[in-house]
Amino acid sequence: MKEKQFACVVLGMAIFACFFGIMKMQTKLQDARKGADAAKTTAESTNRQRVVASGNFADLQKKSEAEIAYYELWKPEFGQFPTGDSVNQYVQKHMEKYDGVQPFSEQMTAVAYKDKHGIISKLQRINLTCVGDYYNVFNWLGDLEVQIATSRITSCEVSKAQGDPEIRMVVTIDVPIMSESESELVSS
Repeated sequence: MKEKQFACVVLGMAIFACFFGIMKMQTKLQDARKGADAAKTTAESTNRQRVVASGNFADLQKKSEAEIAYYELWKPEFGQFPTGDSVNQYVQKHMEKYDGVQPFSEQMTAVAYKDKHGIISKLQRINLTCVGDYYNVFNWLGDLEVQIATSRITSCEVSKAQGDPEIRMVVTIDVPIMSESESELVSS
């Protein structure tokens, strides 16, 4: 009879172990289901956000078509001067082309700059004082504006010159400096 009791105890323990194992597996299964449901909810939410963001991006591109086309038109002009030295050399060569314009003093410095769109980070500021006759000085300045289309004249003072030249012009010109890598970053 002892053997039967022992067998019953062993059988009871086996049943208890199976029951305990089943309970553990059921708990793990419930945890896995909860995790799967949470992941599914997160995935659906993320997908909705992606669809909304994609729609917003498409709307923004559509609204910005004119600005993008305008930028593509001007992009080569901005890439014309990747360094401040290239601006300096160009302006000096341009002054040499005009015989009637003599530089009286020149100062060219790089200046940190921040435009509202964050595209232009540096300017080359050119402070020039030149003398010459009215026709040559203004033609020189106009031609410089045509050649450096992205330049901006921030100040220009014209007065009567001392001696032979007719006028004296003190002009400050800002030229955006954008290296090719910066230019490519903006377009992407």
